[in-house]
Formats: sequence, C-alpha cells, structure tokens
Amino acid sequence: MESKSMLYIGQDPINLQLVRYLLSKKFPHIELIQVGSSDEAMSKLGEDSPALVLVDIQLPITEEYTIPDKLKQQADHESTPIWAVSGCVMEQDIIRAYQSGFDRYFTKPLHLLSFTHHLRRELDG
Repeated sequence: MESKSMLYIGQDPINLQLVRYLLSKKFPHIELIQVGSSDEAMSKLGEDSPALVLVDIQLPITEEYTIPDKLKQQADHESTPIWAVSGCVMEQDIIRAYQSGFDRYFTKPLHLLSFTHHLRRELDG
C-alpha cells in the first residue's frame, strides 16, 4: 500500500493521542505529522504533501478558520481535504467552519466509528 501522511494541526495532547492511537491501530500505513499552529502547518506543507489535513479547533483561538483558505491558495494543496474537529457544537460554529472551507466537521467527543469510516473512505478510498 502506498505510504501516505496526515497533517494534524493542534495543541490538545489528549486529542493528538487519540488520533495517533486510532491511526496506529486502524491505519498503520499513515504517517501522522503534528504541528501546533497554522504557521507551522504552512511551513510543513512546503516539505510534505499530506493526504489529509485535520485541524483541531480550540476556543478562543480562531486562527484555525483561516487554514483552509491559506492551504487552498497553494497550488500543490488546493484539493487536499481539510477536516475540522472541535468541541464547538453550535450550528453557527459548524456553518462558519464550512464557509471557511473545511470539507468535513466533527464534534468532540469524536464518534470513533463514524470518524474511522470517513478516514477509511478518504485515506484508503
């Protein structure tokens, strides 16, 4: 199977540990690359071409909402799927995420069966 990577942008150690564990058990062929900010992500994208970008949106920080636009401005990454995971469950938060360019939005706590299903379709599809 082709080697792929997933870029995780976020600073929550528990969420990072969960994603790392899920990938190790269900997607061992996917390398997890973790960065803490959008600036680090843009730098990392110059070096790598991840199959998926997962952004952990943390309140009150809102810089995460600019990531899809920044990413899609780069020709090599304009079609890279960008997913958000957030504890924000209000309808306006979800709408804002999609309007900002996220392709999928998952709320915390993650429903692991659903999340794994979508990962499988995206990464192994």
